[in-house]
Amino acid sequence: MNQHARRKALAVAASIVMLLALLALPVSPSSAGALLQASTPARPTLTPMPASSTVTPAAPAASMAENPSLAGYVWVNGDIFVPAVGIPVRFVGDGFELAALTDVNGYYQFENVGQDVGYLSVAGNGTGWKASVRDIALSPRPGQSLRANFSASQGTPEKGLALLSVSVKPSVFGAGQTVTVTINATNNTDQPLSGVWLTHMLPDGLSVSGLSMSRGDAQSVGQLAMANVGDIAPGDSAWFTIVAVAPGNGGPKGNFSAVASMISREGVAVQASTSLKGTGGPAILPVTGAGNWLIGAGLLLAVLSVGVHQARRRSARASGA
Repeated sequence: MNQHARRKALAVAASIVMLLALLALPVSPSSAGALLQASTPARPTLTPMPASSTVTPAAPAASMAENPSLAGYVWVNGDIFVPAVGIPVRFVGDGFELAALTDVNGYYQFENVGQDVGYLSVAGNGTGWKASVRDIALSPRPGQSLRANFSASQGTPEKGLALLSVSVKPSVFGAGQTVTVTINATNNTDQPLSGVWLTHMLPDGLSVSGLSMSRGDAQSVGQLAMANVGDIAPGDSAWFTIVAVAPGNGGPKGNFSAVASMISREGVAVQASTSLKGTGGPAILPVTGAGNWLIGAGLLLAVLSVGVHQARRRSARASGA
């Protein structure tokens, strides 16, 4: 048996042992905050999964009317044939926390999650497992099922193959200034990606004033901006631009990390980040062409003034002699 086959055999054996251990644990769907195993059809498949009869603890009742869902897979190092079994997945927001365990296929799902804004994360919290991304900012939408797949391992997990970048202009902003966040996504895999969403959470104090995208549609909920750009073929790209405004009375102050996330039905979630800084004070005016001219003129005047001053000193010494 070669080394690859041995690894596969060890992974299958470990999965069976973990499954037997999980089946021995009592699971109560009615326990608030309990970790529940989702029920899935046979694996592998990359198509949307039908609803399960297992329901996780619900979000606040006021936001449950449309009953959207949030689901996906957790794979060991992104390998779809090696599910990560019994891994905790959490969706946490203001005033609520949902939790579930991945099943034998590495599948998890949340139902009746409402439309609250939250952060989706995998593993951590002393489990020994790490995911290639963390804290994906999301808000489930009415009638749409979001799919977010993760790569995880007990070492350093492999990242997703899709390429993602984010840029912010200006990177330093003051009160009343406009900040533009641009997210670019490229399908660097050999298969089409469907159900692609690009998301970004603005720092507190910035408010969304405009959204544009290469295709699809977008919406914002508070500081969260999300774009559904649909399908991306191999080698194709999509972009999402968020225009935000700082308040005129000061705005955010400090250093912030601008994190963009990309999720899809088939691919592993990926993230990209950059930094920006809020001064909390007056607007930081960019240096324009006119500004460069004024700076040059000021330097010339300074040089001339020094020259005139030195000439007068030489003249005065000569007169004294």
